[in-house]
Amino acid sequence: MTPPDVRPAVIADLDALLALYAEIRPEKPPVPRSPELDGTWRAMLADPSIRIAVVEHDGVPRATAMLAIIPSIAKGPVPFGVIEHVVTAAAARGQGLAERLMRRLIDEAWRAGCYKVMLLSGAQRDGAHRLYDKLGFDGDAERGFVLKRPLRATADSASIARLDARAPGAIDPNKPKEQ
Repeated sequence: MTPPDVRPAVIADLDALLALYAEIRPEKPPVPRSPELDGTWRAMLADPSIRIAVVEHDGVPRATAMLAIIPSIAKGPVPFGVIEHVVTAAAARGQGLAERLMRRLIDEAWRAGCYKVMLLSGAQRDGAHRLYDKLGFDGDAERGFVLKRPLRATADSASIARLDARAPGAIDPNKPKEQ
């Protein structure tokens, strides 16, 4: 049996990837297709700092993940990588698809000159954590924190802008950037 192919995502993969994302968050409504979503997808695929890979099995994407290469000057002019949105179809788990996918993205990060690769994983995803340990990730090396944007369903955009402008360190989008 030929091992499943790991390949870059293409425009036609969007629906299959949305279905994969819906599997990992079944309590939330699926992300609907829209012109904005399609435009974002095309922009992501065209961005050289973003690599979205899929593992295809029987002609269908069964696993996906995204690698973002982020420029940095903290350790000199070398980037770091962030892997996000790692998901394997429930019916395809345990077949090594995520491992093949992750190894490919890690290799791409090293080829891009990244000095490290990071990822976040849901706290309860023990199976995924075992995979990340096997791949050499150290879950204790650094600590990740997540802050999600609050939903302000009753606030209009002007109210949000006023609230955001009062936040410590907020940048006023109406003020010209200093040179």
